[in-house]
Amino acid sequence: MDERTSWATRTLYLLAALMALHGAAQFTISRAPNSGSDRGQDRAIAATAEEASQKPVSAQDTNQPQDWKTSLRKDYLSLLASESVVRKAELERADDLLESTGQDGYGEGILILRKLRSPSSVPLMICLLDEKADAMPYDLRQMIEIFTGQEARSGQTDSHKTAEELAAKWSSNKASFSVDESKMDTKRLLVVINALFDEERPGLDGHVPRPYLTKSTPYQGIHRLVSTDDYFHRGPELNQSDLDQTMVPLLLELGQPANDRTCCAKLLGQLRAAGKAPQLKLVINDVNQDLGTRICAALSLLAGGESVDSSVIQGMLAKAHDVDTQMWLLTTLSFCSDKTAAASTATEYLTHPNRLIRQNACEVLASVPGSTTTLAALSRILQTSTDRTELDCAMRAVATTGTPAATATLIAFLKRNLNTNIDADLNSQALIELEKVTDRQWTEAGAHPTEYYHDKAREAVRWWESHKDSAPNHSH
Repeated sequence: MDERTSWATRTLYLLAALMALHGAAQFTISRAPNSGSDRGQDRAIAATAEEASQKPVSAQDTNQPQDWKTSLRKDYLSLLASESVVRKAELERADDLLESTGQDGYGEGILILRKLRSPSSVPLMICLLDEKADAMPYDLRQMIEIFTGQEARSGQTDSHKTAEELAAKWSSNKASFSVDESKMDTKRLLVVINALFDEERPGLDGHVPRPYLTKSTPYQGIHRLVSTDDYFHRGPELNQSDLDQTMVPLLLELGQPANDRTCCAKLLGQLRAAGKAPQLKLVINDVNQDLGTRICAALSLLAGGESVDSSVIQGMLAKAHDVDTQMWLLTTLSFCSDKTAAASTATEYLTHPNRLIRQNACEVLASVPGSTTTLAALSRILQTSTDRTELDCAMRAVATTGTPAATATLIAFLKRNLNTNIDADLNSQALIELEKVTDRQWTEAGAHPTEYYHDKAREAVRWWESHKDSAPNHSH
């Protein structure tokens, strides 16, 4: 072999070696976070990694750092392969949607994962937490908690480090990330429940923390829970796959105190609708149960569109002594089928010494019209109370009766407020309620100065003085 031939041969060998090194580099490099490549490439990488894992590992290979995301994708592929053809296609579709950059894609992808609740979703979401947490409008750590019961939102706030920590836990003990709630211990179930609560709280802000008892009643929260009005159903609809019957005892226990009672009731209502909580009616009627537990069970039935016996709630109310429990029961009674019983009971509480109880009774009577006796009790509140919230609720309850006597009661309050100026803004509210019972417009739309409402209040008083004698069945 001459020198030129030897040089050419050496050059060819060198080029072949470089190409081999380049190919090996392509094999080992995983997709960088937030790159534009699609999930098909991820699946190919995971498949190649799975094939490579079957080959003998040299001592030199074992010294290389572990790519935890490649390992997670390999686990994802392996779990995906065990799914049925239909579920696998849906999960791959969710994967592709979550790889997109649009919020609609994210939302649809998450909904598919929630519906299917596949074990393969866990390694996928951990990878997404590292790659796309900042771009997605969903808290992936909360999703991981809902799926696995593993805490992902406590301690570490950096999503990339959280993903790495979760990946290490996953690698060491995959069984602890099971998505089967029936196999979770109490601690993990509580993590799932708390994550579901955090989804519900924005739409069911009806719990009554003790520091706020001087201002709050549970009426609005229960209304949002039980109402069929779409306006009040702003929280996400629960997926039945997120709920298991093993949660029922825990939710009933958590529903004893007032703080998360509406959230517990919504989850229990969903469980009952799915046939997973048949014992709730027995709980309501069990006099040996804690009153808070029985209230929670009753609200669960009402949230699911079922009826609750008014006499049972009245019996519970007769045994209640603290303000919290009395308000919850009084409000619950207003959503039972016997509205007459609700109005009669609420009327009795209009003379209660506790202002919050009276306010709660007024809120009930604003939705359940009372009698002549009710109007007389409401009139006393409007003539004696100085609390703006109580007065506001009382005026709404008066207007609900829709009688000429209600007009006289509201006019009497306007006279009192004009003379004593309890709260100038209450003139505006009184005029709004007066429009409901007189079928007349007293104010124009838009913001107006305080004096505008004073003038309109005086105008309403003058109008009544000239018309009251022609109003049927009016009361002075």
